[in-house]
Amino acid sequence: MSSSSRPDGVDPGWDGAKFLAWLKKRGARQPVRRCRKHCSIAEFDPTAFVKSLDTSHIEIPTVNGEKWVVLNNRVWADQWMVYYDEEVPHHRHWHRI
Repeated sequence: MSSSSRPDGVDPGWDGAKFLAWLKKRGARQPVRRCRKHCSIAEFDPTAFVKSLDTSHIEIPTVNGEKWVVLNNRVWADQWMVYYDEEVPHHRHWHRI
């Protein structure tokens, strides 16, 4: 965890913050099937994670018959990613090595 203060709102946990970083890096929306494939190695259930949170943060809508994970609150995700040191900088931004 980072030395920054604990953000407000629901704590997604370390695994959740890692998932949020992965999702945000990919445009903040991915098909559920791709999320499950990515998380299968870590035995993290993205569907259960999303359902445990408020839809104002993240949700699973159905688009053209396919379920998608959509991150609705990027600021909330950013705050928790920084808190758990899981932020994924943009390729032009400096980062710690």
